[in-house]
Amino acid sequence: MERQQTEVTTTPSNDSLKVFAYLEAKLGESSEIIGVGDSKEVSKVDIMAVHDRPEQGVKTYATLDFATHDIGLEANGKDLRVELVMACGAGYQHGAHILASCAFEAMNDGANIGPGEILEDVVALYHPDFVMQHAMLVDPFLWDMESQQLETRTVAFLQIIPISTAEADYAEANGPDALQDRFVAEQIDVYDLERSSVI
Repeated sequence: MERQQTEVTTTPSNDSLKVFAYLEAKLGESSEIIGVGDSKEVSKVDIMAVHDRPEQGVKTYATLDFATHDIGLEANGKDLRVELVMACGAGYQHGAHILASCAFEAMNDGANIGPGEILEDVVALYHPDFVMQHAMLVDPFLWDMESQQLETRTVAFLQIIPISTAEADYAEANGPDALQDRFVAEQIDVYDLERSSVI
């Protein structure tokens, strides 16, 4: 896996406008839209960034056109697609890149996308010294989000939680729900990429 490279600021494609409007309604008006391409110039994803949401000092990111990628699932007779969201402290500079790397894991490397899936080293690419190195996909809990029914596809949303290697191993051994129970018990700060591991 290689670090991703930010490209010029772009606007969402026409196919993403309905999802973009929904995300702005749920997450807040976007402060910027960032186009992030992979280092091999194979794939690109647009990401919206929202300042001070869901609270002051936090920055929220969401993919805008990852849902154009076929993840091989269906719902209600339509293709099921996904957009990814995450929130972290505004002081961290690579939130958009971390989210893009999660998308590229599926787009370029065929990683499974669904609740409980773990994407390895997507945080370590940009913060190799942090205890949080990977990301786990979960149903969004910071925002009240519902799947969107479009003409040709259903678009669902998954939230990214940065996790440590020990936490990833725990989830592998005990299941992702058990790890999330530990997060609730420890009341982790999901915005803090430098938090301590609960395992």
